[in-house]
Amino acid sequence: MTLVVPTLNLTAPLVVEVEAGSSYTDPGYVANDDYDLSVDVQLSGDSVDLSTLGDYSVIYTATDNAGNQVQKQRVVRVQDTTPPVITLVPDTETVYLNVGDTYSLPNAILTDNHDGSPQFLQTPTQPNTAIEDVYELNWVAKDGSNNPSSKSITVIVGSPPVITINPPNPYNIPLLGTYDEFGAN
Repeated sequence: MTLVVPTLNLTAPLVVEVEAGSSYTDPGYVANDDYDLSVDVQLSGDSVDLSTLGDYSVIYTATDNAGNQVQKQRVVRVQDTTPPVITLVPDTETVYLNVGDTYSLPNAILTDNHDGSPQFLQTPTQPNTAIEDVYELNWVAKDGSNNPSSKSITVIVGSPPVITINPPNPYNIPLLGTYDEFGAN
C-alpha cells in the first residue's frame, strides 16, 4: 500500500470552447500510479448542455487501489460566435430599373443558429425610381450574442446598358478559316 496519490494529466486545452448546437468530445486524460497498473478515473460536475450558453465545470477524479485521490478540472465554454443569416427573396445582387418603374423591396428573412429572435438593426427604404441614380440597399442584423451580419443589394435606376456585338451576329467563318474576336461595345 502506498500513500502517494496517482498522477492525472488532462489533455489540453483546459478550457474547451464549443459552438452552441454543435457536438463536444472530451479531449481526454492520462492517469498513472507509482504502484497500481490501473487507476480508476470518474467524471463529475456539470452536465454540458450544448443548447445553453455558459461555462460548465467537468471534474476528473483519479483513485488508485489504496484510495489515494487526485482531482483536476476542465471548463467547457458553450458559446455562440455564429452570426445570423439574412436571406433576401428574391436574392438578386444588382437590380436594373428604368426611370419610373415600380419596385418592391425583397422579403428579408432573418435566422440564427442559436438565438430564436435575432433583430434587424437597419433595413433600407424604398429607392426613388423617379430619379436616375444608384441606390445601395443595406440590411444589418445581430443576434443575442452580438454577432453582426449584413446583406446589401444595388438598385440602378436608369437606362440599362446596351451591348453591341462586333461584327454583326451571326458571323460566318469559312471551313478551315480562322476566327478573329472583334469584341463588344
